[in-house]
Order: sequence, then C-alpha cells, then structure tokens
Amino acid sequence: MNQTQNTENAILQAAEKLFKENGFTRTTTTAIAREAGVTHAMLHYYFRTKEQIFLQVLDGYVKEMHEDFKAVMKPGEDALTTIREVASRHFDFMEQHQGQMKVLLEVSEQQPEIIGRYREGFTRMASTALRRHQERLDEAAARGEIARVKMVELLCDIVMNNYATFALLPLVRNALQMDETTVKTFLEARKRSSVEAVCNRLQIKN
Repeated sequence: MNQTQNTENAILQAAEKLFKENGFTRTTTTAIAREAGVTHAMLHYYFRTKEQIFLQVLDGYVKEMHEDFKAVMKPGEDALTTIREVASRHFDFMEQHQGQMKVLLEVSEQQPEIIGRYREGFTRMASTALRRHQERLDEAAARGEIARVKMVELLCDIVMNNYATFALLPLVRNALQMDETTVKTFLEARKRSSVEAVCNRLQIKN
C-alpha cells in the first residue's frame, strides 16, 4: 500500500469513527483531519467535501455487505438455505454496524440528495445480482420448493425486520434494565425470530 492509499485510509477511518460517535452533521472536516493526523489542506487534497468522504465510507459498507452476501448466494445451495443464511448474516452485519446505520438514517432524513447521488451507482452494481437471484427463486418456485416471491421484497423484509431490533434496542435495554449478558441472549432470540419470519414467507401455503 503506497502513501496515498495510507493517507486516504487514515482519513476514511477517522471519518467513520467520528460519524459513528457524533453523527454526520456534527462532524467537521477539521475534526476528521485532526483525528486522521493530517492537515486540513491535505484532507481537501484527497476529498473535496465531507459529503464525498461520507460516500466513500458508505461505499465501503456496501462492498463489505455485498462480498459477505456473495459468499453465500452461490449456485448449488437450495433457495431456502441461502435466504436463511443471508438473513442471518445481515443481522450480524447490522449488529456490527449499529452506529453507522444511525448515521445513514440521519443523512437520508436530513440530506437525501447525498443518498440520491449514490443511488445510481448502487443500482447498477446490484441490478445484475438481483436479477440472477430472482431467477433462482423463480426456478425453485417452479419446482415447488418455495412460494413465489420477489427478491426485492424479500430483501426489504430482511432489512426491515433486522433494523427494527437495533432501532428499538436502546429503549428495550433501558426499559428492562438489561445487562450485557441479557442483551446478548435477547439478540440471539431476535435473530432466530427474524430469520424464521423471512423463511416463513417462502413456505408454500396449502
């Protein structure tokens, strides 16, 4: 890794840390430069705006999730097993990136145009994979293995079910005065419930 890559990575890691701690709006490029150990001028040499930094950080999350899903959404596995694994891994991803998801929601609500600039590239990246996996679902449904379902709707179910747990976790933890052991047990139960809810949608109704 060369010096340019080292500097870029240092800036992105600093930004990720501060976005998670302070949110997008309250994080300044001055603070990011200080955290990264570079001058403000050097930060602007690599990244023109804070929005550009955020999009690079977001791109890292999306690529990480894409690679994780690609590892399980491979030919050969039956559809139900694959979707179960996807739902499970997404839950783990959400648990690992709780703070980052809050930042993403903040930006989506307060500065939706930033997400809009990312949408086109993400759609291009995801469309081929979605089409391929929709074909697999359709083939499994034609064989009578699962009910017919749209891949996009199934992914929305996975994301919404899993996100709900972590969005409400602070409230539940405080209301029930959970310690870390209890929280861990709670999340394990929620993960099982979330995965089963998605799989139940694939069951053929008699």
